[in-house]
Amino acid sequence: MNNFSIKDFYVVGHSKGGLYPSGFAKVAITRNVPIVPMVSVGGHETLFILYRGEFLAKKLRIERLIRSRAFPISIALPWIISIGPVSHLPLPAKCQIEILQPFLPGDVISVSMSSHEKTERVYNETVCRLQQKMNEYKTRRRLPIVG
Repeated sequence: MNNFSIKDFYVVGHSKGGLYPSGFAKVAITRNVPIVPMVSVGGHETLFILYRGEFLAKKLRIERLIRSRAFPISIALPWIISIGPVSHLPLPAKCQIEILQPFLPGDVISVSMSSHEKTERVYNETVCRLQQKMNEYKTRRRLPIVG
């Protein structure tokens, strides 16, 4: 869950150690299978996250209890102010999901690259395609809640 202020940006969660989650890129490179990016917009308009709560989750040891690295503070129905990962009644929102054009890792990497460089290139290409599509949706969406 990301803050409402950055809802139009593709934000990647972090794995342990602060590294980006690149397992999908490693598998795609190793198996030579296509990556099929999928973007979803509008879901963050069903509630407003004020604070992601990573520090709070760490202090309260939430990850061990409920396997979450965030303990968000949000504005949502019916509770008005929600603390933690609790259920909410979603506000009406126009949610859209689009499956993007698949691409093979071989299309964006070269043989001379190291394993780390290949993984990073495929990962960055995927994120770039997702962000470009989110930017397109952002320019088309006029109102925050109803799209």
